[in-house]
Amino acid sequence: MVLQRKVKSEMNYKLEGDGSLLLKFVVFILIPVTLVVLAIFIEGILELHKLERKEENSLAREGMEGYLDQQFGYKKVKIFKTVYDEEGSVRYMVYLPSYEWFKAPSYQWYEVFSTDQGYQHIEIER
Repeated sequence: MVLQRKVKSEMNYKLEGDGSLLLKFVVFILIPVTLVVLAIFIEGILELHKLERKEENSLAREGMEGYLDQQFGYKKVKIFKTVYDEEGSVRYMVYLPSYEWFKAPSYQWYEVFSTDQGYQHIEIER
């Protein structure tokens, strides 16, 4: 009877368990699978971000912004002021910053205006 009770208690212990099988399953199966899926998701997000940035940079802009991109590089110059002259045409004052290490940026100023052939720019002397 003692032997039978001992066998039953060992069987119940093995059937009910102490949660070690579940813990092993979580540690060795679920956590690595979750990390792999998370890594795939993050890699996909980064690829989408790269594609969006590349698409934004290859966008051909029209008008004066397109002319400035063509002459100085994509979004390199900043529009400072819009000036209307006596004839009613629009002129833009733009500046091109140039940066050097441990120095204040220096600026080149340009006046951009439209002509019959398109846009033109001249450098403003200070």
